[in-house]
Amino acid sequence: MAAEEQPAASWLLRNEFSAVKLTIDHDANSARLKITDLRNGQTGYLDPLELERLSAARHADLAWIVSPANGETVDGHHPR
Repeated sequence: MAAEEQPAASWLLRNEFSAVKLTIDHDANSARLKITDLRNGQTGYLDPLELERLSAARHADLAWIVSPANGETVDGHHPR
């Protein structure tokens, strides 16, 4: 197996509220973080710019994401 064909590393993160699998996806124009919800199989992607901005966010900036009122999805999308 050539070096570029090695299986991608993955990380599982769990707590009492959620479980996600993180992998690096190389199928787009550049590498990006692939986040898969292990409860429902939904997948999202964050590119390096989005991750950079996320690293600068305060907890208060992200409160709407983890609010119990936003926990349910409507047609597969989170309401805002």
